[in-house]
Amino acid sequence: MKLPNADKIKHIIRLVEGRAELIVRVRCPFCRTKNALLLIGSTDKYECQVCCLHGKLDDLIVYFEDEFEHRHRKTVKLMSERSAVEWRR
Repeated sequence: MKLPNADKIKHIIRLVEGRAELIVRVRCPFCRTKNALLLIGSTDKYECQVCCLHGKLDDLIVYFEDEFEHRHRKTVKLMSERSAVEWRR
């Protein structure tokens, strides 16, 4: 993942003597709004700015893993039925 303007952000963090909190915004899986779900690492919580749902990051990981598996179920099925990498000579 590339962080846009990382050099500027690092410079600002140095100027405030490292007193910063990183908050990441992602798509909310509950209300489907882009960049509305805040992932707050310092409190181990998430919070949606639109639908106001909140909870622990561990619970959200389980939800996103299930969603990922559902989206890629055909690929996962093929990989489990046969070797993911086939060697040909």
